[in-house]
Amino acid sequence: MLEALKGHESRLKDKYQAIFKPIPHVEELPTSVTAKIQLINASKAISSRSYRCPRKFRAAWQTLIQKHLDSGKIRPSDSAYASPSFVIPKADPNALPRWVADYRQLNDNTITDAHPLPRIDDILSDCAKGHIWGKIDMTDSFFQTRMDKDSIKLTAITTPFGLYEWTVMPQGLKNSPAIHQRRVTSALRHLIGKICYVYVDDIIIWSKTVEEHIINVEKVLLALRTARLYCNPKKCELFTFNVHFLGHSISKDGIAADDKKVDRILDWPTPKTVKELRAFLGLVRYVAAFLPRLAELTEILTRLTANNVDKDNLPWEARHDRAFEAIKVLVASCECLTVIDLDLLDTHKIFVTTDASDRCSGAVLSFGTSWETARPVSFDSSTFKGAELNYPVHEKEMLAIIRALKKWRVDLLGVPFVIMTDHCTLENFHTQPDLSRRQARWMEFFSQFDCKIVYVTGERNSVADALSRRIDLCSTSVDSSAEAILGSHHPYAYCADTDDDLDLPILCVLEDSSWSGARALANLPYVEPDPPFVAATLEITGNATLLQEIREGYTTDPWCKDLPSMAASMPLVRKDLESKLWYIGERLIIPRSGHIRQELFHLAHDNLGHFGFDKSYAALRESYYWPHMRRDLEKAYVPACDECQRNKSTTQKKVGPLHPLPVPEHRFSSIAMDFIGPLPEDSGSNCILTITDRLGADLRIIPCRTNLSASECAQLFFDHWYCENGLPEDIVCDRDHLFVSKFWEALRSLSGVRLRMSTSYHPESDGSSERSNKTVVQMLRYHVERNQKGWKRALPCIRFQIMNTVNSSIGMSGFQLRSGFSSRLIPPLVPRLPDGSTDHEFDAHNFLKDIQVDVLEAQDCLLSSKLDQFSAYTLDLPAHLNIFPTFHADELKLYSDNDPSLFPNREFPRPGPIVTADGLVELEVDKILDERKVGRGRHYLVRWRGYGPEFDSWEPGKSLQECKALDVWEGLTEG
Repeated sequence: MLEALKGHESRLKDKYQAIFKPIPHVEELPTSVTAKIQLINASKAISSRSYRCPRKFRAAWQTLIQKHLDSGKIRPSDSAYASPSFVIPKADPNALPRWVADYRQLNDNTITDAHPLPRIDDILSDCAKGHIWGKIDMTDSFFQTRMDKDSIKLTAITTPFGLYEWTVMPQGLKNSPAIHQRRVTSALRHLIGKICYVYVDDIIIWSKTVEEHIINVEKVLLALRTARLYCNPKKCELFTFNVHFLGHSISKDGIAADDKKVDRILDWPTPKTVKELRAFLGLVRYVAAFLPRLAELTEILTRLTANNVDKDNLPWEARHDRAFEAIKVLVASCECLTVIDLDLLDTHKIFVTTDASDRCSGAVLSFGTSWETARPVSFDSSTFKGAELNYPVHEKEMLAIIRALKKWRVDLLGVPFVIMTDHCTLENFHTQPDLSRRQARWMEFFSQFDCKIVYVTGERNSVADALSRRIDLCSTSVDSSAEAILGSHHPYAYCADTDDDLDLPILCVLEDSSWSGARALANLPYVEPDPPFVAATLEITGNATLLQEIREGYTTDPWCKDLPSMAASMPLVRKDLESKLWYIGERLIIPRSGHIRQELFHLAHDNLGHFGFDKSYAALRESYYWPHMRRDLEKAYVPACDECQRNKSTTQKKVGPLHPLPVPEHRFSSIAMDFIGPLPEDSGSNCILTITDRLGADLRIIPCRTNLSASECAQLFFDHWYCENGLPEDIVCDRDHLFVSKFWEALRSLSGVRLRMSTSYHPESDGSSERSNKTVVQMLRYHVERNQKGWKRALPCIRFQIMNTVNSSIGMSGFQLRSGFSSRLIPPLVPRLPDGSTDHEFDAHNFLKDIQVDVLEAQDCLLSSKLDQFSAYTLDLPAHLNIFPTFHADELKLYSDNDPSLFPNREFPRPGPIVTADGLVELEVDKILDERKVGRGRHYLVRWRGYGPEFDSWEPGKSLQECKALDVWEGLTEG
């Protein structure tokens, strides 16, 4: 019999071999059905940067592009809608990589195609009528449909080799499953429900006899050939007596639901510790509301979690084992589990709850009016394998979601559902700007679902948490974890996706759902109700004065005066007759009256931690509305916040032009000096003075001490630089206390040397010495001993090594620039050959002339770049700050003034001084901020009432006698 069926299948495949061939060129595909993308906002552009491509995949990507170009699936593009793309290697190193497009922004702006999928219970009930079945799987189903000519430009993707656009329906579009379902349904419309059904890219055929089945299969193959739809011969079973379809096993014995639906509960291992028992009880308490009889069984096990029980060795007895097995059977029974009824989606929701531990993932599918009251439909848990064990936490949590979507794909496609996770960062997965290759592969699969990710705290996510921490699954993967760590060489270590569970559904055909529910209710014993729980309540009411001010503002605000006429034409605008307040939707309308709007901004921004505009606006938007509320907050209130401008560091690119120091005219004419230290004590030294020629001709590394005086520093300069290279024209240095001392200033004046000091907090000005210091410190690490000694005697060797390395800026070593020849570093292996012809002897004069020309050109370029540009600013600072007032532009930020017409309460009143009867001028003290000892007395830092921090000043204690602010300060310091 089986041989005869195989013969029939082979004959039909040969007869209809046209549909079992690879997909032909795009010009041969039908034009009657096309994939069209309808945008929500046609003017919205796609803004996203391209992904990097590893060099080893570039050749394979080019081959893949050429393959698609030859088949007509893509073509070069100049579209303005460019989505990023990249390639992902497959498990087979000889196979071409997978091409993934990041269509997240396009999908967000696309109108959802709501073409329905057939009901699974209808498919199964009709399939049960047959005695022989066939199953057909499509080949690259999405590539069989052309793109609409007006939508081709929207599919453009970026590559390292240019911009291309798809002429066929690509992977990753949100409406691809619905469009393909529509096309295949249209081709088989006259046969659907009679002999076959279509579910996305799978077709099932049923018949009562073999002869009838041959005719039915031929009808389906003929319809597919007419519609020019192509199938995968390796995945097609045209004649079989047992077929697995949509997670159910269909045979002559009937339809059996997939046992994997509850096997994670039935296989739960016997707890051995209190921790394992609590994890199991936390899982079953989730369904206790649906199974009151469960309390009798859990009470027996709950006693083992008491404090007087050995936590690592449970006294497990036979009665505990009976209760444990009874709980598992009860939780996995029809009395607990439910099914997804698509007719109730108006009032019910589908929830997918997931969690991940270090080695396992867990998930539960539930259905109900809310997440808290939803009943479970199915459970799942599985281990991480191979490279999955090394995934970061957020990717393990995302992998748990992807596994759940793959397992329950047939029940989640085409319907909205909510994903609950205790990893809050996954809420932003749809808008995450940078995706790894693994995340982008998941995103492509994720895009075909209509879902939303919602964060739930870990304490409330007890079910998925317990499933992800099953002790039997976690313990089996400990050994493989070490192997995975050794086997993964980079964060994108390949981990093959397993699609074994893609067709496992949740919906099963129960023998009689209504009767099963009634039987479960009849078996429930009477349980004494718990005593009512009485909790304290907190009542929050509105401010009556503020509400009255809002009502009065409706009569004075010109825009609010038009609200009655707006309400006649806009259903969202309404007036609450009881409170006499106006609303737009659920948002209270705030008039321009008094300081109400400013107070709301203060609550949303200042009181909530001075966060940015987006978080502040989100706190207001759901409850309040007035015209230009967003603009006032973003452009006026937040930028002019005085506290934010003082305390927040900028995240923008540093301002100010690049002004390098001028190129020196001659060697040794301009030098840079700086200190390295303090260092560990070594032979009487704990610091290093570096003197660097800015042309690279010399470097001096001088050991010294941190308590060096200005005269001692001058002596070191004389001994180690002046006696070797003469007096320079200028010295570049920072504002060390030695270089700003009076002695050094007098020495500079007498010697005629100019000091070029850096601006405040801007060490980049002294770049030559900073680079020398970095190199010296780096080389010291190779010479220092374990006890941090020996660095001093290594300094001459380090200088020799630095001086004999080629400087990339000048193309020669410092030794060569200083002496005119290169030092002999490595002895030759063979005797030096005699010089050859003198026709090509080195012309030293021309060489030095060329260097001089290059220096002059560099000086001219720097001079032209500095014209009309300012990189440093001198500020008018209070004298008590005692710092240099000149700053580089990247250390400054423009202050934004408050708009007093919008927010008058944010203005500092700055009251004038009080003139006493004695003619003394007094200001009112707001508070004291700090104190310091000066001589025998103390000075206090005073904040004046009505003035900002820029007017703070140090005042002597004797002038603050009988001041209340001083009493408060002393009370704080003493406390």
